[in-house]
Amino acid sequence: MKELDIHLLHPNDVDDNTLYALLRNAKLLVTASIWEGFGRSVMEAEALSIPAVAYDVGAHKRYIKKGICIPLDINNMKKSEEEFKKAVLKVWNG
Repeated sequence: MKELDIHLLHPNDVDDNTLYALLRNAKLLVTASIWEGFGRSVMEAEALSIPAVAYDVGAHKRYIKKGICIPLDINNMKKSEEEFKKAVLKVWNG
């Protein structure tokens, strides 16, 4: 599988202005959470027209319009992870 030359950020406890600055310069939002209540990060990315890749948990499917929502097979995580990787590459490469 092709590797990506990217910079990953995992910000914790940032204020709203910093978060907005990070998001507006992002090419892609990736969240690999296997449990999610609301999925605010996906909604924030969509509001800025940033595609997102996430598992189909919580409200992700409702908000992802410019990315891919991957079905999660909790009984076959290896398959789910491979599908997730493929989705990231697909969205990243356009």
